[in-house]
Amino acid sequence: MAEVFVIYYHKILPRFGFDVFYKTFDLEMKILKSFYNVVSLDEIEQYIKEDKRPNKPTVAITFDDGYVDNFVYAYPILKKHGLKAIIFTIASRILQKDFVRPTLFDY
Repeated sequence: MAEVFVIYYHKILPRFGFDVFYKTFDLEMKILKSFYNVVSLDEIEQYIKEDKRPNKPTVAITFDDGYVDNFVYAYPILKKHGLKAIIFTIASRILQKDFVRPTLFDY
């Protein structure tokens, strides 16, 4: 039986630095897709509730804080690879008024 993991990311950016470079993230997603069963947190919860282990190594992908770069850079890569992920946003940072950015890249 295989293990279950949860990987969390914070920021995916178009430059090298402390956060994850988007091309590195793309490579990591390609590797995960090749060697792991990528599932939602709900599916991991089911493994726990049913006290079962998957037949293939399994991972859930999460993002902490819900920065817009998660949508601008990470989402297209996840979509390209057909992978699931969950974003945990900071509730106190959600604007209580309508606001439209000129573009998604304007942040």
